[in-house]
Amino acid sequence: MRESFQAFVDAARRLGVYMADDYINILKSLFAHWNVGGICGLNEIAEKSRDYLVALPERLEKSYPKG
Repeated sequence: MRESFQAFVDAARRLGVYMADDYINILKSLFAHWNVGGICGLNEIAEKSRDYLVALPERLEKSYPKG
C-alpha cells in the first residue's frame, strides 16, 4: 500500500494536484467531522482499526515532508 500511495504522491506532484499534505489535511478534517477518535463501544478489532486510523495523519506527516 505504501508503494501505491508514494506513486500517487509522485504523480500528483508532477501534475500539480493533490499532494501528501493535502491528503493528510483531508484525513484530519474528516476524522474530526466524524469524531472518529470518540467512537466508543467497539469490539477489539474495531478499536484497533480506529486507533490506527486516528494515528494515520501523524504517521504520514513524518513519512512525507510537506511539498
